[in-house]
Amino acid sequence: MNKGTAIIIENFFDNFEGLKDCFKTIPLYTPKKLAKLSGRPEETWPGKRSMLLDVVPETKPLFYLFLNTFNQKLGPFFNGIKLHVMMSIHLRLAADEAKDWIHKDAATHDYSMIINLSKTNLNSGTSFFDSIDSSVANETFSSKFIQNRALLFDTRTPHRSIGNHGTSIEDGRLTMIGFFKEIT
Repeated sequence: MNKGTAIIIENFFDNFEGLKDCFKTIPLYTPKKLAKLSGRPEETWPGKRSMLLDVVPETKPLFYLFLNTFNQKLGPFFNGIKLHVMMSIHLRLAADEAKDWIHKDAATHDYSMIINLSKTNLNSGTSFFDSIDSSVANETFSSKFIQNRALLFDTRTPHRSIGNHGTSIEDGRLTMIGFFKEIT
């Protein structure tokens, strides 16, 4: 996948109607609390995230459902490539909009994925840029926040969420996020 390339998969989860409420039941934490619970270094991001889905017994079935769906829909793209996968749930609210910034994801990963879980909001989405310097960055591509749309992209691509919205998990910008590393 080339820098700046993105793949969009509409209707990622085939049985989304039966799943959509379960995403809201997964506990979410601030960066500080998540670091304490997970034993991992504290990261910086706006909003709240869940523990990694493959770590918590209650969310492992969701992780395996994701893997099965990913393999069905993107398996041919990654033909013969083994990936280490990290998945979690992420909530961003309107109050988080001012805390967001153009960034690249960790260099320890090769690909990032965002699956939009909450209701479609065409004033929200993910935008991609030609620079992480917001004073000179030009938007190169934008993907609207459409429920059950998955967006896969190279972690080296500058991006940010646009239009974080809502005041709670019931009306906020809820996503499943993934980070993938090619294993040699």
